[in-house]
Amino acid sequence: MKSLPTVKVVLDRRYEKKNADTFPAKLRVTYQKKQVYFKTKHSFTEKDWEKIISDKPDSFQDYSDEIKEIEKQARGVIKSMPDFSLDLLKKKFLNSSDTRTITGSFDLYIKELRSNGQIGNAINNEGARKSFKKFILKKFTEGCLLNEVNIPFLNQYETWMGEQGKTTSTTAMYLRALRCIVKRAIKQGDFQESYPFGKDKFQIPEARNHKRALSEDEIAAIYSYQCTGAREKARDFWYLIYLCGGINVQDLCRLKYSDIKRGKIEYLRSKTARTKKVKTKISILITNEISPLLSKYGQGGDGYIFPILNELKNIEKENNLDEYYTREKQLVQLFIHWINDHLKAIAKDLKIDIPVTTMVARHSYASQLLRSGISISEISKKMHDGNINTTMNYLGDLTDEQEIKMANALTSFKSKPQAKVVNL
Repeated sequence: MKSLPTVKVVLDRRYEKKNADTFPAKLRVTYQKKQVYFKTKHSFTEKDWEKIISDKPDSFQDYSDEIKEIEKQARGVIKSMPDFSLDLLKKKFLNSSDTRTITGSFDLYIKELRSNGQIGNAINNEGARKSFKKFILKKFTEGCLLNEVNIPFLNQYETWMGEQGKTTSTTAMYLRALRCIVKRAIKQGDFQESYPFGKDKFQIPEARNHKRALSEDEIAAIYSYQCTGAREKARDFWYLIYLCGGINVQDLCRLKYSDIKRGKIEYLRSKTARTKKVKTKISILITNEISPLLSKYGQGGDGYIFPILNELKNIEKENNLDEYYTREKQLVQLFIHWINDHLKAIAKDLKIDIPVTTMVARHSYASQLLRSGISISEISKKMHDGNINTTMNYLGDLTDEQEIKMANALTSFKSKPQAKVVNL
């Protein structure tokens, strides 16, 4: 009977290191009295290493988990080999570290997302990667390659997430991320098994949508709410988002004075700019409701309309893309949280029973138009959402009369003159 290879991540102390007290952590595979070492990305001091491999790694738990995962990946590769040899293992394991494992595939995709400036998507995938890594370590005794993602695997993961107290929304988000990884692997010829998602296979769970749109009276109450300082500013920006079709806050922050043309704001939606072949600009008519807010909070000049992203001028975008887009994401998120915190406080004062956020502004926009008699096809065209059937594929551009009709519907609770186009 042939002996089986053994695998273990060890601290490689074979070579004395000068001017450093750390040693590289390497995967050691032993077979028939021969050993081969595979590099990992980690180096540790001897003291830290003892803690990592102990029964209670404490603050080093993530490192301990990753070390165990590396060992399990190696066992998985060995298990998949009909005839084991160290030379074949070198080739298969080195490839698996980038393309064949679940976490390796996530790493590659995350790197691409960050290089493209898709920081939000990268962060979501990092969360998914961490979740699947923990699941694999807890549920599998051998390594788990991407080709092992099948219906039982997905069912086990969904159950495990429930046991961890995770919400359906979080579970669905991470599963969609994995589905994207699998689709990429299929396209590249790296996924050889049957596609596990879809009808009569594994279906990603859907969370029930809670009420996220305000009534007309609630919108009127927020508009009329008496406040000053930060609350006034947050309320005004929330109202501006509502008037601008629930514009994505990142897009709002990115708006420049050069985007204002012929009485309209025209911009590409950042969420779909990289994924759609045909780049369609979104157009917002500058009405006599929107114009005062642009004047009140706009900073003038020829750059950004609003000063949220001014700090980015200090970062050399061409040489520091990751830093640039990461900081942009942080600034946008801080602005969103700032608006939401103040609007939730306003909603509490007004006894509105749902948390009022920037996303509620988008939902309220669509609901108010529908209540005012605007057709679903017109709303679909205006929102560029892509989720209301396929009406956007054959609708023509909206006329100014339709734009004004929509603008008037948004402020029908007020006794003011009809909206008009404002030329800046």
